[in-house]
Amino acid sequence: RLVNDGYRLLHELEAVDAARRVTQLGRQMARLPLDPRFARMLSEARRFGALDEVTTLVAVLSIQDPRERPQDQRAAADERHAAFADSRSDFVGLLNLWRAWRQVRAERSGSQARRWCREQFLSALRMREWEDLRQQVAALVHEQGWRPNEAPASYEAIHRALLPGLLGHVGERTEKGDYLGARGLRFIIAPGGPRKPGRWIMAASLAETRRVYARTVAAIEPAWIETAAHHLVRRSYGEAEWDPVKGEVVCRETVTLYGLTIAAGRRVNYGRIAPAAAHRVFVREALVHGRCRLRARFL
Repeated sequence: RLVNDGYRLLHELEAVDAARRVTQLGRQMARLPLDPRFARMLSEARRFGALDEVTTLVAVLSIQDPRERPQDQRAAADERHAAFADSRSDFVGLLNLWRAWRQVRAERSGSQARRWCREQFLSALRMREWEDLRQQVAALVHEQGWRPNEAPASYEAIHRALLPGLLGHVGERTEKGDYLGARGLRFIIAPGGPRKPGRWIMAASLAETRRVYARTVAAIEPAWIETAAHHLVRRSYGEAEWDPVKGEVVCRETVTLYGLTIAAGRRVNYGRIAPAAAHRVFVREALVHGRCRLRARFL
């Protein structure tokens, strides 16, 4: 069962195909001795021009969160951490924290940096661990000949690069305020998450205690999911009909990922999906019933 679960994850990451054969992308990922999810993110970051930011995020996601929330000082800790937070994305918040840390390291001594960590409710040990691990990941990326982006990456580029590694951790907000995720899983955002997470989110992890909590969350667009999961989504189509205004046979399309509806009721050109069937509808509805406004010579 565990072996099969591993293959399912590798197929989700496009590292193997449906027949469990290693893909070209999978061979590229295998050269990075990292969790395959992180290797997939780095590979995608190269394409989106967000390699510098994703290298930083892969490093911090590989360790325990450096932000501390002591039981008796949670309010104070949350207030300090809010200085780095982003209203839509915990990932951007982590990048803000990294930039602040790099500035402190450049301008202050070791003891002053540790004092700064205490004031900000951060673990100095884990911040150093983050720094060391980022150097290691950056070295691995450099060995592949990949060059990090010099200009800062956009919100979309960063999150679309992360998304292919987190396709099982996406969700849509329900009327009850929680989120419906893949395979019918319902979860809520863990305390301290972004203030405006949006209707659609992805999470770095889903942890189950009394409830299932999404940790390190960001707002995303459903269109990004459909593109990233092109090899996993299922498409179903309603009855086709002739659209005299558009001059084409159309139908309603529904797109799902692991049972989660990504798009529903979208009108699409049926001729690109089933040309022969669309042709029959065109003949019957447009030509026989005279509902065609086209001025083509063949008419």
